[in-house]
Amino acid sequence: MGLVVVAAALLSPPAPGSFNDEVNTLVEIKKALNDPSGVLPAWDPAVIAAGDELCDWPMVVCNGKDQVFRLDLSNQNLSGTLSPVIGNLRSMRNLDLSFNNLSGPLPIFRASIVSFRGNPLLNPTAQEPHDFPTPKPANSEGCS
Repeated sequence: MGLVVVAAALLSPPAPGSFNDEVNTLVEIKKALNDPSGVLPAWDPAVIAAGDELCDWPMVVCNGKDQVFRLDLSNQNLSGTLSPVIGNLRSMRNLDLSFNNLSGPLPIFRASIVSFRGNPLLNPTAQEPHDFPTPKPANSEGCS
């Protein structure tokens, strides 16, 4: 009976903005990457179902609300492209992709600290690291 409940929980669609959205986003990011060193095997929803926490996943740092705040994929021998779903990590403020073999365009996402040094084939799509969009304060409308 317990196995059926776990399977149903894994197959149920996540509520918008939920913890499951963050898990699914990280899994999609993992799928777009080639991981020859096997550093991302713990990024697996089954691990969450077994009682582990998303915030315990390697290279993931969460804020106090169990949302991904920092993603440090630096120096992991990863190749492939960065999935556009990375934009779903709305609380992420720090992304380190440095010293991998990533290629292709950088999707739009919100992070104030971004590093992709050492990825000569990564195309920042005419955006320099300091030009990534960051959220505006809620009361910035009409200010001059």
